[in-house]
Amino acid sequence: MSADDASFDLHNRRKRTVVGLATALEVACRDFEILGRMLDNEIRVVADLDCPEFMKALENVRINGTIHSALVQSFVFNAARAVRICEQGASLLLVNREHRRTFQAALKALGDARDINEHGYDPKDQPRRKNLRAQMHLHEAGGVAVDETSLIIGGSKDILMGPINLYETYLAVSRFRAVAGFRSLPPEYTAS
Repeated sequence: MSADDASFDLHNRRKRTVVGLATALEVACRDFEILGRMLDNEIRVVADLDCPEFMKALENVRINGTIHSALVQSFVFNAARAVRICEQGASLLLVNREHRRTFQAALKALGDARDINEHGYDPKDQPRRKNLRAQMHLHEAGGVAVDETSLIIGGSKDILMGPINLYETYLAVSRFRAVAGFRSLPPEYTAS
């Protein structure tokens, strides 16, 4: 491989990694912001069902709960992906080490909760994984106990999963998006 080919390959790997991180951050934030707008009644989903009124109300609660859960799962997945990109592609990123480490530290508990959700009910323990069992965590503010597989939504700033208030996690992801999202990238990384 010539020096030019190696340089081109490095540039392509860097661009793929930088754009991948920006995409994960943008999607995570977008999904959490949509969830917040739904919880604040700025966005409403109402099904037009052909059934009795009391069934419509019940079905609308179920539909909205499913959408809320899907948005949370997407947020968690993409935030965890962003952490993984930071861990595995640190030398290719345009973000300084301090910003990366602050972001990774802020999302440590999220990674643990995600792993429990993803693998906690696997039929057998994986030899290389740490103990993936859900545990109860008391949230002092609301006086509620939540494990990692539960989702308790008390409002747009009170979204609990295990030991985490996901709103606080969102704030960390949003801060990192400001330095690693699409708006922070040089033009050569955002041009088609």
